[in-house]
Amino acid sequence: MENENNIIDQTELAENDVFVVKQSFPVILIAGGFVFVMILSGVSIELAPVILLVGIAALVLLVLGLQNSEAIRIDCNGIYQSKELVTDWKHFAAAFISQAPEIGKTEDNFVLIVRFFKDGYDGNFKMTIPLTNTQNKSEEEVLEAIERFHQLSLKSLTPLNQPLQIGGSAP
Repeated sequence: MENENNIIDQTELAENDVFVVKQSFPVILIAGGFVFVMILSGVSIELAPVILLVGIAALVLLVLGLQNSEAIRIDCNGIYQSKELVTDWKHFAAAFISQAPEIGKTEDNFVLIVRFFKDGYDGNFKMTIPLTNTQNKSEEEVLEAIERFHQLSLKSLTPLNQPLQIGGSAP
């Protein structure tokens, strides 16, 4: 059975360990419930179109909360986004957290940037994965999991791997 516990406190990782970042179930359910309460407390005919749009947003939040789906998965095979493999450890080059600027926004907008190689192509590729405020793991925990699983993979891969580059800013 897979271990989805916080691996950060563990000194050794096993092949079947996994680090999963999910949407935070309570945060999304509370947000969705709050929006529904707002709708029910202020129903009027003039606001019907607005209430309909807000109701749809609340429904989406509640469905996301109930699904509690994986946003990021890190295991002995590589890094995944929404259950799709971004890169395996053989092709992994680097990972770091960056702030993605958005015009008019003052809150944090962190992203995980993963650089990797592809067979038959020169240079490396970049995947940008959003890190939202509603996820159940911190940016530091994500980087630590990547570092630990990459180090575990180095024990079984050939010495041709690139050195691990974790943290810092975008090159």
